[in-house]
Amino acid sequence: MYNFSDFCITLGAEYLKEYRATPNKARVCCSACGSPLNSARDDAPEVKRLRLGTLDTPISPSNRYHAWVSSKAEWFEPADEMPKFSEFPR
Repeated sequence: MYNFSDFCITLGAEYLKEYRATPNKARVCCSACGSPLNSARDDAPEVKRLRLGTLDTPISPSNRYHAWVSSKAEWFEPADEMPKFSEFPR
């Protein structure tokens, strides 16, 4: 997630289209190819969930926890001490 005020679209803004398939949630996609770009909830419009595959700059995420470990592959076990949640922590 990111604060939208810190984000700048440099090219192609005319292709961005907002869709609402779920109540209280907006999704933004490319109108030319259909690629998802971001989504936001109506109760927190300043925070958007960005699809990281859309970025062309390196990112350095900070790991805080493991979410959805209830759906992990049987053969995978996180080998660190970060908190583990069976679903997304709220």
